[in-house]
Amino acid sequence: VTARRRRGAGWAVLSTVCIVLAAILAPVALVATWAGSVLTDTDRFVATYAPLIDDPDVQNFIVAQTTTAITNEVDLDGLVGSAFDGITEAVGMPPAAANALGMLQGAAVEAIVALLDQTVRGIVTSDAFSSVWEQTLRTSHSQLVASLSGDPAALVTLGDDGVVGLQIGPLVDQVRTTLQEQGIGIASLIPDIDATIVIVQSDSLPAVRAAYGIAVGASVALPIVVLVLLAAGVLVARRRSFALAGAGIALAIPMGIVAAAIAGVGGAIGLIVPVSLVPESVSSLLFWTVAGPIRDVAIAVLVLAISVAVIAWYSGSSRVAVRLRDAVDSAFAAVRAFGADHGLSTGRVGVVLHPQRWLVRTAIAVVAAIVIILVRPLTVGLVIGTVAVAILVLLVAELLRRPPVEVAELEAIEAEALDAESAPEPVLESEVALEAESPS
Repeated sequence: VTARRRRGAGWAVLSTVCIVLAAILAPVALVATWAGSVLTDTDRFVATYAPLIDDPDVQNFIVAQTTTAITNEVDLDGLVGSAFDGITEAVGMPPAAANALGMLQGAAVEAIVALLDQTVRGIVTSDAFSSVWEQTLRTSHSQLVASLSGDPAALVTLGDDGVVGLQIGPLVDQVRTTLQEQGIGIASLIPDIDATIVIVQSDSLPAVRAAYGIAVGASVALPIVVLVLLAAGVLVARRRSFALAGAGIALAIPMGIVAAAIAGVGGAIGLIVPVSLVPESVSSLLFWTVAGPIRDVAIAVLVLAISVAVIAWYSGSSRVAVRLRDAVDSAFAAVRAFGADHGLSTGRVGVVLHPQRWLVRTAIAVVAAIVIILVRPLTVGLVIGTVAVAILVLLVAELLRRPPVEVAELEAIEAEALDAESAPEPVLESEVALEAESPS
């Protein structure tokens, strides 16, 4: 007996270890799945990030940063001042007139800056730029992967200091060309600018880049490992229903932590990313564009894990679960009896379905799991909808089956009714007396 108890305790420890390891690896598998399904899928990547350029906050940010980069490279004050001095000397203006003209120098500089801003804005907000942006995302998708891999030639750069930036050299070239086409001579003074707009700065981003390669490479293997560990933890357990409920809870905890952490970071993004560097509206939009899908998958898995835990508990041997199952079975039996009384019965199909009820339940659970595992993108709506449909099918299957006890009771009732119909009618004593008194 002692050896058997030790062996049972060993299996319990092994089950616990497998489930705990699966819970630890689950967040990593979540990020890996997201990286494999979004970052490596060009169509999905473009569909996710292309709309960013149409957001007014993003457009205003790019316009402001581009205009500032140009004015920092071109000494507008010096150019306008030299031009005004040349006019004064050429015309020979008196000092009073020269001073009056000099007062217009600031307005002239502001007018040039406004012209630059208007030109940049016209380019950035145009449909042509939006199309170019989408095409650039599509053709340079490998560039993003390269940036996360540390390739210095990537269009979108990720530095060792945690800075994510967008190179604006091509945009400046287009501004210069547009101004020259409009006959603005000062445009020729705009030099080639090798500048980067800082989009995000975070000390944790280098760690993200370091983990990217591992995450993408493990995007298929890690989820399978987590599922295998969970299955092993349940199969080797002495009380499988209890272990399955524990596995659901163990999986739900890290998913809840991930979802809560993402929500917390998103709510405090203005404190994490300096507003002086990136406007909060832009940093928040960029953060939720990246982290929103991860949060959605985490919530979806959380809902699934809780559903599994509840179903496992319901199938267990606890006193409350047994009483609840008895009550539910009685309710189903009452519904089936009501249908039988009104001529509604599944007949032979229900009789065959009853002994196969566990196979039917398992098949429904497997189909639901396959849908949740394979369908992408995984959303909360998909998980809730899948679970709801699975529960509905289970309810229908429960109503269709006919337990032998109910069949026997129904057959007994039908036999009694049939015997009652075929039995001769009883002769009343009054009828016998009347027959005796009547003349023959």
